[in-house]
Amino acid sequence: MRKAKKDVFEASGLMRFFVGSFVPLAAVAALVLLLAPAPAALAGGDDGELEFCTYNLDLAFGQSFNIRNFVRFKDGDREGDRVDWSQAFFTYTDAEADDPVSAPKANWHLSDFNAGAFVEVGPGDAESGTGNHGDGRFRIYLARPGQDKFDDHMTIRVSEEGDDIFDAMCPGVVGDFVWDDSAAPDGLQEAIEPGIGGVNVILLEDANGDGAVDGGDIYLDQTYTSPDGRYYFAGLVAGDYLAAVADRNFLFPGDPLYQFVPTLAFQGGDPSADSNGQASLLGSAAAFTLEEDDSVDLTVDFGFVFSPPDDGDDDTGDDDTGDDDTGDQDTGDNDTGG
Repeated sequence: MRKAKKDVFEASGLMRFFVGSFVPLAAVAALVLLLAPAPAALAGGDDGELEFCTYNLDLAFGQSFNIRNFVRFKDGDREGDRVDWSQAFFTYTDAEADDPVSAPKANWHLSDFNAGAFVEVGPGDAESGTGNHGDGRFRIYLARPGQDKFDDHMTIRVSEEGDDIFDAMCPGVVGDFVWDDSAAPDGLQEAIEPGIGGVNVILLEDANGDGAVDGGDIYLDQTYTSPDGRYYFAGLVAGDYLAAVADRNFLFPGDPLYQFVPTLAFQGGDPSADSNGQASLLGSAAAFTLEEDDSVDLTVDFGFVFSPPDDGDDDTGDDDTGDDDTGDQDTGDNDTGG
């Protein structure tokens, strides 16, 4: 099981996920109070040094990635700990630079990297003049505030052919798909059914191993799906977990899952093609177990069906309240004539 607890849990942050939910307020308050906080993951200091899990990341045109999935603590005793991203950042400088701010070379997706967003690469990223060396190679530096030097760097190489991105991620990966099941709402992934981007997915440690979101669980991390509906958490160790698509995705117009409801779960017998999400105190949640520290489970998927509220017009029309029910045939002269 995990050697150390993870990021500080902010009750105020979790409360945002429950606004507008159908869970009784008392139950929400109880969960906020009971959900076990974890000590902060130190990103600064001697034991907080970070590293990339690969020296070179080779990406093919059309591939997308979240750079946070390639970062871990350098200290092996902190394996599985989650990075506090308010205390770490990425920068892009001239080769061999030691200062993270003095020699800016470009701003290639830095805002996306530091926001934890997915980035998709294309032919334009491999054109002449791109990257540190002008040939589609981008050296990204990993730094922490207050440190004299970078912790590590990784070179991203963009070309027509790339490597298996999962081989380069930090070991222990779970994901991977949130999709719109409305075209054929049967709980099965179909080729015509698209992924849903921008969905907030939360990772919890299922500390009591009961497979349900409750006060015994520990908040670990969160991410957002890529434009094609993919999400990943990397650097996990063996243990019991919960992934949750929280209520905050469903609340208001413009939210990625506004007026969507979870589709049928565990249909068809193929874990790679079904939906795992079931109703929970934290939206739609799925329990999973990683048996080994380097396990990969890409079958924790969530399907949703568009289901706007019925306006009720069909139930209140003239057929039910019109003259046919109250007209002269029931009260007219034929029944009371002289």
